[in-house]
Amino acid sequence: MNEFRGGFSPLLCLVALVAAMASSCATFEGIMLGMKSDPDLIDRGVAAWNEVGPDSAYKYWSHIKSGESRNQYMAYIDNLKAGMKRADEASAPRTDDLDSLLAAYGELKKVQFPATLKVEKFRARVIVLCGRADDAAEGKVRGLIKEGNLALAREAAVAALEVIDSSDRLASLLKEIDARYKWKTDTEAKARQAETDADASLEAARKTADQDRKVEAYKLAIAGFANAEALLGDLGQKEAAFAGSSDADRRRLKKKGQDATIEMGRKVKDYATALKEKQGEDFARVPDQKDLGTMTSDQIVAYNAQTRKKIQAELTTVTGLAVAAPGVVPSEDIKAMQDNVVRLDKVQVEVKKPKAKGKTIMPVMIGLFNPQKQDKEKSRPGIFRGSMAAKTDQWWGMTDIPRNSMNDLVVSLNDDRACKVMSQDGAKTPDLVSRDKKVLNNYPVLNAGPLFPDGLYFLELAKGKTGTYQGEVVIYKAFISRMR
Repeated sequence: MNEFRGGFSPLLCLVALVAAMASSCATFEGIMLGMKSDPDLIDRGVAAWNEVGPDSAYKYWSHIKSGESRNQYMAYIDNLKAGMKRADEASAPRTDDLDSLLAAYGELKKVQFPATLKVEKFRARVIVLCGRADDAAEGKVRGLIKEGNLALAREAAVAALEVIDSSDRLASLLKEIDARYKWKTDTEAKARQAETDADASLEAARKTADQDRKVEAYKLAIAGFANAEALLGDLGQKEAAFAGSSDADRRRLKKKGQDATIEMGRKVKDYATALKEKQGEDFARVPDQKDLGTMTSDQIVAYNAQTRKKIQAELTTVTGLAVAAPGVVPSEDIKAMQDNVVRLDKVQVEVKKPKAKGKTIMPVMIGLFNPQKQDKEKSRPGIFRGSMAAKTDQWWGMTDIPRNSMNDLVVSLNDDRACKVMSQDGAKTPDLVSRDKKVLNNYPVLNAGPLFPDGLYFLELAKGKTGTYQGEVVIYKAFISRMR
């Protein structure tokens, strides 16, 4: 029989009593905290946070009467928990994705706490995360630089710095990238200036009449285009990021240089040809008509010395042009001009020989080595004129006829007086004129080369109807064919 009326055992009553007391205490504590001021509750929560941990601040801050303040301080607890979790996830050893690291750091660096709250562990996690992001950003930027993707490398560095705020390594890499771009800009500017200068030199070459200056200006232009092309070529060779960026300009510059080279070659060849032609004219020039047949040997030597000076100067200029524009001036043209100098030296030796040969025909040497402009199969003539003082007049000159060439020597007179052509001076020397081939006052010596083994020919002119006469000696290729 139960001794307690009402149906409750002593144990149950005790449990109920303890629970009631606990509830009463909690209620009492809550009542007491509710009586505290908001600043006091904030301070107690801060103290509990710093001494025990963030969760211990909850019971104080949950009683803050100001809804705005209560939400603010309660959010600190949630933010810290979420931030620690986010930092732990982002800082995991397996996580090295730059975008993820930057996103996490960008979020966590914005989380703010009052200075009164101890958040060293959180700050330490954030610093570690920043370091991880910095490492990943540096690795990515360096990789892009190595691959030659400077634009992407710069973009990555700038984007990372916008989140990380301060990074000596990224700042240094960005400075390196900018230096490379500046080098590119500077190099392109130098190339443009080199091209501008080359264009100016090319224009000067086209305008100047002085041939030496013309060639020099062309050379400057060609070198300028080559320099501009080389500068742009350095971009791709020294920096992979710029490979191909200047290919179009390099092709354009190369063509400009090639065109200038071709243009210079054409001008040089034209000038060299003109000089060769002029040398032939200077070689064949004769004294004034009044001096023909009256000059002494010394006067002829002096006259030929002046001629040699001119033709040597022309040869020197042409050889210089050949050096300036290799492959442009035909080697046979240079050889022909050199031979003319040698021929004149031979002439001088012959003129100085102390023996009587008669009057000297000028120029002393003739041949198809120096043809007329309008007729390549007819030499420039040796000219003579005189007044008869005796029964006959004697004249002499030289020829240069290759042994294997069937060239003809023809003496043309202005009247029909008799003419003999010999290979030696002296009355007993046979006449070489082919009488049956004589045409009017033209006295031909056919296939004359072998007939003048020493290169010397002599004329004997008889008296005519008048006391004066004039004529010329010409070397022809196939004289008889021309007369038919």
